[in-house]
Amino acid sequence: MTDENINIKPEIIKSHLLTYFKSLKNYPDKYLHRFFVDTTNPPEHFAYICPLCLMNGIIVEHSIGLGMHADFSLDHYPPESVGGFQKIMVCKKCNNDAGTLYDFSLKEKIQQLAFNSNTPDSSLNSKFIATNLTGRYPSKLTIDKDGKIEISLKPKQNMHAPFLDEFIEYSKDNHDYQIELTHKTPDEKKVSKALVKTAYLTCFDMWGYEFVFSNTGEMIRKFLNDECEYPVLNPSFWLGSIAKTDGVRLPLGLCYLKEPIEWRSFIVNICLQDKETGFSEVAAVLIPGPLKEDWENLTEIQTKLNEMPVTSISIAHVTENLINNNIFDGYTKDWQLLKDNK
Repeated sequence: MTDENINIKPEIIKSHLLTYFKSLKNYPDKYLHRFFVDTTNPPEHFAYICPLCLMNGIIVEHSIGLGMHADFSLDHYPPESVGGFQKIMVCKKCNNDAGTLYDFSLKEKIQQLAFNSNTPDSSLNSKFIATNLTGRYPSKLTIDKDGKIEISLKPKQNMHAPFLDEFIEYSKDNHDYQIELTHKTPDEKKVSKALVKTAYLTCFDMWGYEFVFSNTGEMIRKFLNDECEYPVLNPSFWLGSIAKTDGVRLPLGLCYLKEPIEWRSFIVNICLQDKETGFSEVAAVLIPGPLKEDWENLTEIQTKLNEMPVTSISIAHVTENLINNNIFDGYTKDWQLLKDNK
């Protein structure tokens, strides 16, 4: 969900229009009909459409000034709750829907990873039932500074629960009871969606609407809308152990996965951070080339990933052929460069 549901400043809207219209104008058949009745001879204008739904848009045209189909907001990718700081403009509906449906799962995931790594002060929300105690109550598991698990049976001290208070007092001097704890695990499908959406917006920010209107862009939107499956499990792997290796500097953002050659693809490395403890992990999302066969061939990477573990990888930032004369048109060029770089 958006962290900035306030009105977007005019300079931010202007920046998005100037930056992304350079690629959008190459696809008149994809957007003109959303703004003009007669698309054969449109007046001079600048336009921007939500990269997630491709429905709601913003236009600046001399006779009408600024026109908007819907309210827009700035979307953090990944969410600010897991340390995300990059922002891009999307319509509020897409922003809010993603926040409600799956973006929240990344915070649950990073908290779980921090806890499983015995990170001091990391915690998990849980619930418990106990012998001779009526009801089921919220509780909290916390890793102390020595790496041991502490259990709080009343994490919210102001909660009115007289039966629970009696049980806690009883438990201080008696041990003839049993406690059963349960905690919710993150929904991995929702985690995958949140990561893929972050990767999608990263690619849009780099390549503009050439990526959005490619077969891969279309298929990712279908995946986010439950209309298809992703060719590989996302994230295909977590790279935190590599990122923490001495002497290794793991590039973040949009990169090439150069080796193993069998896995060659684009890869978006996403850093997630548990803001309470500082624990961080890097998730990797594989992005294929722009064509249908590239999307379908990504399934082969998953097969090979299942057959052999990650032992040696080579990752490099996408730095060549991204911007030509300040025009975002690098997706196809970069893919060809990756394929030709034997």
